Amino acid sequence: MGEVLRDQIKANPANAPLLSRALPAIDDLEAGKFVDTTDMPPPLLRLFNPQVQGFLISVFSYDPLELLRGYSKPVLIVQGQRDIQVREADARLLKTADPHATLVLLPNVNHVLKSVTSDDIAANIAAYSDATLPLGAGVLDAIADFLAANTKPNPAATSR
Repeated sequence: MGEVLRDQIKANPANAPLLSRALPAIDDLEAGKFVDTTDMPPPLLRLFNPQVQGFLISVFSYDPLELLRGYSKPVLIVQGQRDIQVREADARLLKTADPHATLVLLPNVNHVLKSVTSDDIAANIAAYSDATLPLGAGVLDAIADFLAANTKPNPAATSR
């Protein structure tokens, strides 16, 4: 997760002045240390708010690939190909960690599984908070198909 956050921060050229504070903060959190936010720039203060640092330390301690390698239940990996936060390569890495996992790549779907049809980053981000936008094409079908293929019928429910 720390690596993903680093990539996200580095991907935005506007963040260049923040890198000298952001990257060491991520390193500290990965090492299990809380970060001093005194005089931290406001954009980073939102990200590294002291109230969420315990959560970040916890989530940074897990390696999703290792967790998935040891997991025996069915797994669905849904990746929007217009996701500006998590790369398709990351979804493919998860699939290699669990060859039995179902990987679904959805064109024109973003990180919050909404439909985005252009490369306009502002429009993509705006879709995050637009409750009027439906889920992107293929999202519900991918989930329904996965559940249908991986859910055992409950005989008690059908015998009533």
